Amino acid sequence: MLPIQTAPNLVIRAVCSSADKDFLEKLEVTVLRRLNDPQFDVAVLANVLKLSRAQLTRKSTYLLGRSPGKYILYKRLSLALELLRKGGQPVKNIAIMTGFQNYPSFWRAFNKEFKCSPSDYAPAGSNFENTRVSWTMPPTPLMVQGLERMLPQHPRITSLFQIVLADIGNEDLSLNYLADRLCIGPSQLLRDLKTHLQVTPMRLLLYLRLLYAAELLSSTCRLIGEIAHKAGFFDQAHLSRAFKLIFHTSPSAYRHQNRKEEFLSWLRNHLMHQDAML
Repeated sequence: MLPIQTAPNLVIRAVCSSADKDFLEKLEVTVLRRLNDPQFDVAVLANVLKLSRAQLTRKSTYLLGRSPGKYILYKRLSLALELLRKGGQPVKNIAIMTGFQNYPSFWRAFNKEFKCSPSDYAPAGSNFENTRVSWTMPPTPLMVQGLERMLPQHPRITSLFQIVLADIGNEDLSLNYLADRLCIGPSQLLRDLKTHLQVTPMRLLLYLRLLYAAELLSSTCRLIGEIAHKAGFFDQAHLSRAFKLIFHTSPSAYRHQNRKEEFLSWLRNHLMHQDAML
């Protein structure tokens, strides 16, 4: 059973201006206030925000990576999941409280997202509260399992992975740059990663670059200096020093040992799967 994404997949394509941040804040506040209204839809949202439906769709899709209709649906499912976790409410009441027109429409939406019915969802036996993953290097199967549970609940962290993987060789990646891309402050990004991955943003960036270098070493015949540059390291010596600390061997020895590092392939596929479900 897959957990719900509890927030929009924020800002993959552009650094937010102050106007964009104001728009995102007003959008979220408006949606959260009207979630229990079954008449609340994209047309009503556009009217409240004083935009045409086409303008709202373009802006939402560009900044959030999803249409306003899907944004509203995910917020409703997020609220439904929270109510189911708390218990004490009949499932049909939760359908009404989250703004679905009727129970069948709620059931279809919930089942499509979680591959189970709302009544089959058993919060007492789930681990939704425990969304912390202790990042280990090299990645372990246990860490991968934890990420599978955690990432759908934290789309901001999912977005961070997407941003880094799309531009991993950029030596100018910094905490401020990543925070701007996510439309949050650097301190918030630091708190998010320390809370959910128990690692700092720049340490995570280093780990992902090392994993990318390991992947290139095992799957290509590129020169190690070229791999260092492609993975965002200053030079071959910089890569070698960091690589030995994590993999306990040099890049050249790693290649000769025919070792395979498949974590990034898994992560890319997992992120693509999440995007396909939006």
